[in-house]
Amino acid sequence: MLISDGVGQGIEMKANQFDVFMDEHRFIVLVAGRRWAKTTTLLTKLMTKAFERRGLYGYFAPTYKQAKLIAWDVLKMISPPQYILKINESELCITYRNLSKIRLFGLDKPEGILGIKLAGAMIDEYDHVKTNVYESVIRPALSDSMGFCWFSGSPDCRQKRLKNLFEDVRINKRSEWATYHFKSIDGGYIPPEEIENARRDLDPRTFREQYEATFEDAMGRVYYGFNFDESVSDKAQYDPNATLRIFWDFNVDPLCVGFGHSYTTEDYQTRKPVHRVIVIDELVIRNSNTVEMCRAIADRFKNHKAGMVHYGDATGRARNTASSLSDYQIIYDFFKNQPGGCSMRFKESNPQVKDRVNAVNSMLLSADGKRRTTLNPKCKMIIKDLLDVSYKEGTCEIDKSNPDRTHSSDGFGYWIDYDFPVIRNYIRQ
Repeated sequence: MLISDGVGQGIEMKANQFDVFMDEHRFIVLVAGRRWAKTTTLLTKLMTKAFERRGLYGYFAPTYKQAKLIAWDVLKMISPPQYILKINESELCITYRNLSKIRLFGLDKPEGILGIKLAGAMIDEYDHVKTNVYESVIRPALSDSMGFCWFSGSPDCRQKRLKNLFEDVRINKRSEWATYHFKSIDGGYIPPEEIENARRDLDPRTFREQYEATFEDAMGRVYYGFNFDESVSDKAQYDPNATLRIFWDFNVDPLCVGFGHSYTTEDYQTRKPVHRVIVIDELVIRNSNTVEMCRAIADRFKNHKAGMVHYGDATGRARNTASSLSDYQIIYDFFKNQPGGCSMRFKESNPQVKDRVNAVNSMLLSADGKRRTTLNPKCKMIIKDLLDVSYKEGTCEIDKSNPDRTHSSDGFGYWIDYDFPVIRNYIRQ
């Protein structure tokens, strides 16, 4: 696609770049491999917005030096001479004939841009931008004009800003936001043979990060079978006619409970049973206890008549978050008169963590490539766990350093490992 209409000498855009160029969402997160043409695409988009509406538009890089090195020559090249009123080399600013301005800024000294009013902004190499500078400086500058902001970059495994923003937008389905993710080769500007040369020259981790735009801190993911696009769907809905599966993690802060259903059908070719699970909702309460959570569950599902089954770890028999009773006894006493009945399922002793993890991964993605688990988008804590929980570097030990992580996925694992275990002889009948 050739973008002309007086724009420089005409800017060639491949199909993927043109899709981003035409996107009208107010906020865009663009993650792509090196040499995909992120900067050129978004600068061209920024310039066309400046032609449409008078105002100050900012290009932001981690440092002033980077802004000049990455974007200044590109901006001058793509700006049509007949539209330019003035170029200020010292301030890295172009004023167009409609009095709009595009100015390049470095975010190494954010105090220098306090108080400005922006009609639009582009933040490049977002992983390397100072923490909270967008929230404290750029976002307020966009409010008066209802301006837009676009974030771009290639992932850096030492940082998590781009990854966290990308995942947050997808998990929370922000209506004003859009996300894009491309490999370098998707840009269409690097020959395939050069990609293969880079694959041979670089270590696998660096190659994946720089050319395939993978979030490399996720390469040690515990739940590698989870794929957001294929595992999350609005189709995972509450079924009043199915047994309600309730899985617990008895951590106090946060106390996490999830809800789901399971179904078994028969493979028409092999005549073997096929198991499928859906996760329909979750409850997360800070500084809570078992009794308080039971009340919250009852408020939500008091009319459920198809029965409920509660799952958790073996230690739930011996301790609790509220009193001298075991957690399971508290739960059973609370729900024993539930229509359809209430039962408890837990193992005499916990299986090895790897067995529980393997059971979950098998349901997320089986060896024959089938996905048998679907999660509703509102199960945000569970989804975040499945995306982010990882092993400590160089070990097989799950990293539990983040107090909000692992609890929801642990609870989910207790359910899956009991009903669909990989190692079956652990099960308490």
